[in-house]
Amino acid sequence: MKNNIFYLGFYTDDKLRKEERVNFPAASSKMNYIKDLLERSNCRVTITNPAWVLGKNTYPGKKRRLSNNIYLKTFFSLKYTNRVNKSLSSRLMKLQLFFYLLRNVKKNDIILVYHSIYYSNLITILKKIKNFTLILELEELYQDVNNLTNKEIKLENKIISLSDKYIVSTNHLLKKLDDTKPYIVINGNFSIKESKVKKFQDHKKHIVYAGIIDTVKKGAFTALSIVQGLSSDYKLHILGFGKEEDIQKLKKEITTFNKNNSIKVLYEGNLPDEKCNTFLQKCDIGLSCQTLEGSYSDTSFPSKIINYLTNGLEVLTVRIPVVEDSEVGDLVYFYDESSYDQARKIISEIKINRNKKIRQLELIDNKILINFKKLMGG
Repeated sequence: MKNNIFYLGFYTDDKLRKEERVNFPAASSKMNYIKDLLERSNCRVTITNPAWVLGKNTYPGKKRRLSNNIYLKTFFSLKYTNRVNKSLSSRLMKLQLFFYLLRNVKKNDIILVYHSIYYSNLITILKKIKNFTLILELEELYQDVNNLTNKEIKLENKIISLSDKYIVSTNHLLKKLDDTKPYIVINGNFSIKESKVKKFQDHKKHIVYAGIIDTVKKGAFTALSIVQGLSSDYKLHILGFGKEEDIQKLKKEITTFNKNNSIKVLYEGNLPDEKCNTFLQKCDIGLSCQTLEGSYSDTSFPSKIINYLTNGLEVLTVRIPVVEDSEVGDLVYFYDESSYDQARKIISEIKINRNKKIRQLELIDNKILINFKKLMGG
């Protein structure tokens, strides 16, 4: 493909983690998959990362090669040690990002944007100046998930309307977009994870919840309700990130839970991608159990489901149309919201069949690659 592609988003890897740049694990996982698709499509790509440093050191910006045709561009960031620097870091990053794209993006180039309110205004301005092809990657609508201001909602709607093409996480999300524009649906990261470890050798069935810990979607807290009453033949592991107050609340609930139940629960902390994948491979069943309150459940795909599947786990998920109607709808087990007895019964009946699932996931991945190449103009 002749066009240069600039892939904008909060991407991270081991080097950027060491610099303590801001990152979002779910976004990084999906961006890694899109990066893989771009590489397999023989695209020339510069991943353009506007992440600022959260630690006590100052880092220069640099451009480095990740693979044959994939480069990563970062920008200078102040250390994050006082109120002045915290405010300046974000503003300085936007300024550097704007002028970098203004200098380097040509009319026939493509900017593939992992959706974020943070740089939406900047991209809408550049689109009007440069008239490049804008492909918007939408995992969810922020106005469905967060309490946005009217200004932020208008900004989100503006970049959506200006986009030439879409990559969306669910078919249901298209109902809120202009589906006459070219698009593809990619539910998550379909890269099959190489099996590196053996299962736990304690003769128990290990259940895992991996994801955000919060009091909005409530997934980690719901996991406790689901496993309550299971025997000591099971163990639940919770992995994830979130606000410190939410994590402390979860830890307190786990302590109380363990005093009153045969099944034991462990909070394993927030593990980076590779360590998380390794841990998941030691488990048997992955839980996706967020609450269905809020319109985000109508459009947002729980990315953890794909991560569980590609790591060889069986998956139990709350019944939601976006999953039932997806490519993996026949690969997972469903329970009805609040029917925890039903969920526990399903857990007790689940049989492991990794090989069959992996073959189906590989077919889905091949189909995505074909459609992705068409979307990118190849």
